[in-house]
Amino acid sequence: MSRKVVQLAKMLSLFKKPIIDASFRASTTFLLSVIAPITGKNLAEKLNLYVRLFDPVTIAVIGSVITVFIFIERYFHHSNLAVSGVFGAFRHFVGIIYLIVFAEMLTSINIPTTQILYNAVTFISINYQPVVTLAVAAFAARMIRYSYQIVFYKDLQKPTSEAATIQTNET
Repeated sequence: MSRKVVQLAKMLSLFKKPIIDASFRASTTFLLSVIAPITGKNLAEKLNLYVRLFDPVTIAVIGSVITVFIFIERYFHHSNLAVSGVFGAFRHFVGIIYLIVFAEMLTSINIPTTQILYNAVTFISINYQPVVTLAVAAFAARMIRYSYQIVFYKDLQKPTSEAATIQTNET
């Protein structure tokens, strides 16, 4: 049992490396923001639910930009907080655009239905305005956090081992 725990601890310690952490988060984001919506659209069409305004190319482009920003943000998360903060702010800005575009794409759905006397296509319109408003409020809170990180990046830096040793010896 303890051998498995040690192996798991070694595997998890790999995520402390910036390149591995950034790659993992970027690939997960790409999977969730690009692959999943496009696959979901194809699955919905197989079930005769047609999302009329859905554009996979737009979703892929915006999702890819978010993925690149996440990679850069996570790669510099511990070494350069100013760069990490700038790309984190860009990521959230593009993310709110992604949410608004995605919500607009899902506002009109066609569902073919069968009536007793004739076949008909039913249109469903969905209003996502409350969700978008909540997301914009969360976006504003994140922008405050990233602006703090950009402005005070020198104060937020972790002390190096040499500086920590000097500080410990002085006390």
